[in-house]
Amino acid sequence: MIRHFNLLGFILAGALISSYSCKPENAEIKKFQQLTSVKQLQSKEGITAEIVSIIVDSCSHVDMFFNDYPVSMSQNEKNSIISDLTYISTDAIVEIPVQCKPVGRKVYNGNGEVLIEADLYFSEGCYFMVFIKDEQALFGNKMNQQGIIFYERLLTQIQEN
Repeated sequence: MIRHFNLLGFILAGALISSYSCKPENAEIKKFQQLTSVKQLQSKEGITAEIVSIIVDSCSHVDMFFNDYPVSMSQNEKNSIISDLTYISTDAIVEIPVQCKPVGRKVYNGNGEVLIEADLYFSEGCYFMVFIKDEQALFGNKMNQQGIIFYERLLTQIQEN
């Protein structure tokens, strides 16, 4: 019972203080909006054809890890890697909506190092990939219809097993 009074007192004190406090500064409002709305990508353009070409030329294998499933996959055939990259639309995204969460991460490897990584977003209204280098979100591209069909089948198979 004392615990409830302490919690209630804390809430009331917070409400009282906030009612007497000054209007929040613009910087505070802006930070709150950034934290609660979307994550900005560094580039307003999607991944470029030049970068895709470098990935195709340099990538020896792609590893894919899923966040909610104890499954990982690897592709090491050049045609599979190229096919995988064709699922990316040329339509860029510039922000990641807060309701969108990645279902997995793809790691494009070549010459013993990570070339680039991509978070895979796949849920209602969130069908895109965000390309990452050194944990910085650089580019975002929507998936094309072929990509949506491919990942829908893949995730369905994973869920069934």
